[in-house]
Amino acid sequence: MSDFEVAGNHFKVACFTEVTSPTEINQFLKEKRPEICLVDAKIIISIRQIKVALLNALSLQKTNQMQCRTIYLEILRCLSPDGRLSGAFKNCAVTETTKSVIGISLSDSIPEIPGLGKQIPVDEFFDNHQPDINFISKIFMINDDMLKIYSYEDIIVTTLAVVASDLVRTHSS
Repeated sequence: MSDFEVAGNHFKVACFTEVTSPTEINQFLKEKRPEICLVDAKIIISIRQIKVALLNALSLQKTNQMQCRTIYLEILRCLSPDGRLSGAFKNCAVTETTKSVIGISLSDSIPEIPGLGKQIPVDEFFDNHQPDINFISKIFMINDDMLKIYSYEDIIVTTLAVVASDLVRTHSS
């Protein structure tokens, strides 16, 4: 688990490999509602992507424009390229095919959640992490022409920022 900061907001990130039971994880999330956002690691390129989504969610919370009941669902929604919770559950949440998970929490600790597998240091995780580039390209609609100019990370964080700014404009009118 590592500590990070974005715009004065402190948060923790924990990385888990060898997920043993996505079903147990999701059951625990539904029943206990712990203070954590769990994301399928296959869609995460970098910590910067997490920071952008977290900043977007916190901005929406601050202006009373969250679309979700909790900040943790809002973070998950803000990681989705379409800005919708249904898209987030489909593309970002833990599913039966999830092998690695990234946990994001604004609280001081990461809760024990059954089925998560082995926690490893964040630096070690990202040094060895291989996101699903084909899946990312599909959901973020990234093509070869875009990659001639921008990196995957630049395209993803720009998309998340644009989607969030559109949500703020749409809901503040």
